[in-house]
Amino acid sequence: MKTEIPLTRKAERDPWLLDVTARRWRLPKATMLVAVILLVLVLGMVLIVPFLPGYDPFSQNLRNGLRTPFSVVDGQFSVLGTDSLGRDILSRLALAGRISLLISVIAVAISFVIGVTLGLIAGFFKGPVEHLIMGLADVQLAIPPVLLLIARLAV
Repeated sequence: MKTEIPLTRKAERDPWLLDVTARRWRLPKATMLVAVILLVLVLGMVLIVPFLPGYDPFSQNLRNGLRTPFSVVDGQFSVLGTDSLGRDILSRLALAGRISLLISVIAVAISFVIGVTLGLIAGFFKGPVEHLIMGLADVQLAIPPVLLLIARLAV
């Protein structure tokens, strides 16, 4: 299915600009597809691996330490091998992924609630309240994130 891309008069005259315009429409779709595939893989790993039998992320077995990926450990197939204490790396990654995804969902939910609340307040109360909220948003966006992290580390 081919999608027609609306052209500007400038793009009709210049073939290079036409190619750039076409790429501008295709690249975000490909990037989004790759991002969705990676997210589905991570979610699948996080949700499925903890329920596989015999893969406890906390059980130690020093005899099976530092096994290579795709090796058999005590009769069980280890996809990513084991660490120095003999713990399965894939199950430990899945456990860490669960915690990381939980923290990110909570952070997005808090940001959503704060953002929607401030947006509703700014939209409802016009004038000075709106300007105050938008000024705070502008100040936040004006500070570069790297500079903020360096200041935070210094404190």
